[in-house]
Amino acid sequence: MAQTANSSLIYESAEPVRSRGIADLRDYWQSKLLGRTMPHPEDIDLKELEALLPGLIIAEYVGAAARVRFRLVGSTHVHYNASDFTGRYLDEMGWTEAPFIAEVHETLRRTRMPVYGWYEWDFRDHLAGYSEFGFFPLSRDGTSVSESIGFDDCSEFEQILDRAR
Repeated sequence: MAQTANSSLIYESAEPVRSRGIADLRDYWQSKLLGRTMPHPEDIDLKELEALLPGLIIAEYVGAAARVRFRLVGSTHVHYNASDFTGRYLDEMGWTEAPFIAEVHETLRRTRMPVYGWYEWDFRDHLAGYSEFGFFPLSRDGTSVSESIGFDDCSEFEQILDRAR
């Protein structure tokens, strides 16, 4: 699928996903299900995800209105945001793409299923950044989504910036 940096969308399924990192995180998440619909957050061992750490995000859902709080932000996110937003809430960030990100997290919470897609974000100098993403639900009580783990693959954008890894 050819994609340009002019839209954000949630995929209907995992089929369009091209990112090897997202596929690796999906396989890891599935290995932690152990017959459940969602792994427990404590089942996730970041040492087992070392290769994915730069693009990882762990979010938790706080309060009745389920605000999105970033518990872990990988170095790729810190680089492109020019700050570490670990511990901050999505609604505090002032991002133009925040409504789409909120929709991704609400979809994940509502369906209790992984959410995949493509999104555009403000970069700098009137340039839009973009990445493919996958977010996976985690549950403390086995029923409701309390947290999520996700991966943003910015490699195509980085190639355009001549920053290929």
